[in-house]
Amino acid sequence: MWELTVPWWEIVLRSFLLSLFILILLRLTNRGGGEISGTDLVVLFTLGNLAASAAMKSDDSLTAAIISMSTFVATSTVINFLSYRIKFVDHVLEGDPKVLIHNGKVNQKTLAEEQLSHEDVMRAIRESGCLSIARVHVAMVETNGKISVIARPDQ
Repeated sequence: MWELTVPWWEIVLRSFLLSLFILILLRLTNRGGGEISGTDLVVLFTLGNLAASAAMKSDDSLTAAIISMSTFVATSTVINFLSYRIKFVDHVLEGDPKVLIHNGKVNQKTLAEEQLSHEDVMRAIRESGCLSIARVHVAMVETNGKISVIARPDQ
């Protein structure tokens, strides 16, 4: 139950590389998950999966599962720390907010890049209390995938 069939460092290396790979995939998809950051998603997806994998893979020891899960959590913690301290890391992993609408004019290029439909944008506009695109001063897609809308001030 506790004895490893592969070296501990191999489990750490595999877990670390998988963690980075999942982060890259999340970044390439360019869509966050609401209020959850990319690194948080990595931890959420993999912890449950690793626990199940530990029972079915060639090394089904609890030690291997603990080492692997600890590596994912440690990788997430280090990446969050680096993102906080080094803006370039944050920029690479999280990206930048992008303008979807400015002064009532839709930026079709950004809409296509972010793979957002007209209905996605209209839903966010309605949720912000605006009834039409013409009433929007700025609408941005944030780094977490959420659309922020600022209405034009009443004249």
